[in-house]
Amino acid sequence: TQSTWGHETLLGGMELDADAFRKLHPSEHLRRFLDENVRPDGRHLGQSRETVIVPGTITSALASAMVRIGETSVIAGVKAEIFVPPEEFPNQGKIAVNVELTPLCSPNFKLGRPSEDAQVLSNYLSDLITQSGAVDTTLLCIKPSKAAWVLYIDIYCTDDQGNVLDAALIAVNSCLSQISLPRVELLDDGNINTFTDGIGITISLHHLLLPASFAIFDGKIVADPTVEEEQLMAFKVCVVGDGNGTICNIHKMGQRPSSYAIIKQCIAMAGKRHKELHS
Repeated sequence: TQSTWGHETLLGGMELDADAFRKLHPSEHLRRFLDENVRPDGRHLGQSRETVIVPGTITSALASAMVRIGETSVIAGVKAEIFVPPEEFPNQGKIAVNVELTPLCSPNFKLGRPSEDAQVLSNYLSDLITQSGAVDTTLLCIKPSKAAWVLYIDIYCTDDQGNVLDAALIAVNSCLSQISLPRVELLDDGNINTFTDGIGITISLHHLLLPASFAIFDGKIVADPTVEEEQLMAFKVCVVGDGNGTICNIHKMGQRPSSYAIIKQCIAMAGKRHKELHS
């Protein structure tokens, strides 16, 4: 075969245009771009798409945000309920994240029970918030062993064009920075009295949780992957930082093994993205 960027000449003289070649040979199509240190959408390998954050998009929610990374978009909303804390954590509240991936955002997802991708993403985000110490969950306690707040952060992906994880975590940061809970007390009869003096409990973040995700293809690292790049990648790495140079978490997705050198490169590249999001 003979090839150019515009068409592919096959044996027998038949030609494929670039779009047909991309569909028939997606890996080779991506490889040829990456070999030139550029990507099919025109970005260089370490470049992220434009990110837009719009807080307060759902007026009925306790807190909310819309986030767009390129054409990927999510909407997050927060509601608060009161629950009885477990014995092992009597003076702590709880934050639970639920991510919805439906056919609205991609034909790869079906209606019905949550997909494995949605469950993995929900669990990761919930664990990250809890284990990173970004939020002091004792502030959510109303009365030890008796009552505490649980914050439910529901995230709906409206368009999955790649890297939903980063969009979802950015939305979580925005929502948590907006929350102010009413002042309440637990009465002897078990009822809750809500004060109307306007004094609330502000949930302050000890530090941000800023994501920077990378897809690895043929040993090359691409930042903020598109959905096509995610489908072809060997694996994906998300480096979460606080925006001040501290790494809070490193999360690997995919079954193929990674090397220390690749992870080290991802960490080095993540600093730029963290600063962009922190500015």
